[in-house]
Amino acid sequence: MPGDDYVGLAEAIEIVRSELAQARVGGDGQGIRFDVASVVVEFGGEVRREGPAGNSLHFYVTAGDGAATTGSSHRISVTLEAVDGESGLPLRISDRSNGAPVRPQARR
Repeated sequence: MPGDDYVGLAEAIEIVRSELAQARVGGDGQGIRFDVASVVVEFGGEVRREGPAGNSLHFYVTAGDGAATTGSSHRISVTLEAVDGESGLPLRISDRSNGAPVRPQARR
């Protein structure tokens, strides 16, 4: 099993999900909101054989500088389509709008 410098791909994606949820809560009631259509995340990591006979392959995301210590070093890009868990609609960082955003006045 890899050391503390590695997380599994599923755990890394869960971290992205958690961060988006925090951004959504933080954006609640803000005058500016963002719709999230796609989230593109690129990970560096290693593919390793594990198990009693090395018959199981796992992708581990490297933490820190991304330097691989053993195994094969790879990069993987994942595109996630962000949708609301209840409605299935595209994710909106803020649930509400306070009307049209105020546009700054042009400097003269």
